[in-house]
Amino acid sequence: MARKMNGWSLQELANRMDNKISKQAISRYENGEMIPERDTFLLLLQALKLKEEFFHRGEIRIDLEPSFRKLKDLPKQRQEAIVERTKDYLERYLETESIVASETRFHYQSEIICSTMEDAESEANQFRKSNNLGNDPIYNLSELIEDLGIKVYQEKFEDDRISGLSAWVSKTEGIAVIYINTSHPVDRRRFTLAHELAHLVMNFPDDYTNKKIEKLCNRFAAALLIPKEQLVRELGPKRKSIHMKELKLIKAQYGISVQSLLRRANDLGIISDHTLRKKFEYLTLLDLRRKSIGLYSGVEEANQLLQLLCRGISEGSLSMAKAASLNGERVAKFRETINAI
Repeated sequence: MARKMNGWSLQELANRMDNKISKQAISRYENGEMIPERDTFLLLLQALKLKEEFFHRGEIRIDLEPSFRKLKDLPKQRQEAIVERTKDYLERYLETESIVASETRFHYQSEIICSTMEDAESEANQFRKSNNLGNDPIYNLSELIEDLGIKVYQEKFEDDRISGLSAWVSKTEGIAVIYINTSHPVDRRRFTLAHELAHLVMNFPDDYTNKKIEKLCNRFAAALLIPKEQLVRELGPKRKSIHMKELKLIKAQYGISVQSLLRRANDLGIISDHTLRKKFEYLTLLDLRRKSIGLYSGVEEANQLLQLLCRGISEGSLSMAKAASLNGERVAKFRETINAI
């Protein structure tokens, strides 16, 4: 796990130790065929930039079979790095819940098979209704999702091609996780969160391709972030054109990108295919097609794990060192984190 979290092959790890430990030896350690001597173990810790506590954590171990966004060109080692980091985070989170005796689980699941865009729209509306969200903008979607029991792992990943992933660890136990790449703008992260939520709550026909499923999840995401009634209220039922400032103002309120708003307006029949195409040609001309346009100043953070760690410290069930380890930080850095105003 430690090696894959860094995105390294066996040979790359050996190289980082000047081949003082061969890749064959590392492989045997990983497969449980040998146990490293103390000096060897310390070399591995130094190369992996980890503290010894990482290898002495609790007995919680999980497997993930994630759903990725935009994974076609992502090398296998980078895929493994994301999966292993997410597993590490989730194991720390579940161990924290166990120690603090405060578990939240996610048991919402659609009962229908989603096969059309209308189904996806309906699913988003039902999700809002079931969780008493009304039609208002969702402030801090990350926090809402965690309150519902899904663990949200947010981390800056150097590869822009990965937006997020989602996975069920156990549907019966209600354990699910979403990973979000925080190197992306906040409006994109919110859309990815909603998209990955769709993967967790919706059911699809067995013969549907990934491309079809992704489109349905995109429709769910857009409908969750701004319901049909709200966008019609903001723009009107039919428009020949839309001013860019209108879209920026709506984005500032709902936290959904200008590009997604244009597509949503087209999906709902507010603007025609011709108008949509002209708008995107305009954005391409200004080199804005794939860039963040306008501002969204809302907070988008997942803090449940840190809250649990603070509770454990205040109640005495966690030492500062243990809490730091569960937060994936050194003690000095963790103290800064919890003492920051």
